[in-house]
Formats: sequence, C-alpha cells, structure tokens
Amino acid sequence: MGILIVPALGSDETVETYATKVFKEWGIGDEKMDTGLLLLISVEDRKFRLCLLYTSPSPRDRTRSRMPSSA
Repeated sequence: MGILIVPALGSDETVETYATKVFKEWGIGDEKMDTGLLLLISVEDRKFRLCLLYTSPSPRDRTRSRMPSSA
C-alpha cells in the first residue's frame, strides 16, 4: 500500500498516468495475492486517484466462479 501527496502534477501529466507510473516504479503490492493499493492526491489540481492491483482472474471473477449458476 502506498499513499502519495504531491503539490501539483506537471502540465503534461494526468493523475491517471502519474499514478500508474508511480504504482509500477514503487512495485506496490503482490500480484499473486491481489494486494496492491495506491492513493495519489494532487493538492493544487484538486484531483486524486485510487489504484488497485488486480490480476486475472480478478477477485470478483473468483467470487462469481464459486457462486451457483442457478438457484
């Protein structure tokens, strides 16, 4: 898990691309356990991004696969 608060993003940077770049550079999370989380806050831009690590199949897909297909 990581939390990053920056004063502002560069003029050519979006909160989404910056968060993705930081997520990869910091190596946040464990792909095998689906545990990655990054909260990025850009104060002056008044924007934030919450990035979650997921691998295929996603936790939602695993839950669906355990649910009965009919009642």
